[in-house]
Amino acid sequence: MSEHDHPHQNHDDMIKQLKRAEGHLKSIVMLEKGRNLAATDRRKRDQQHQENLGV
Repeated sequence: MSEHDHPHQNHDDMIKQLKRAEGHLKSIVMLEKGRNLAATDRRKRDQQHQENLGV
């Protein structure tokens, strides 16, 4: 097993981690641009809820 193998991380876990990182980076970009995060957070929660429901 190489140093890059992580048997405890499956594909779904990696996707979730990357999506969290993407959301974090988007938040930083929006802060830099001075956008309103409250509305964006609400839309993000709604989108995640729909994904969890399989919509």
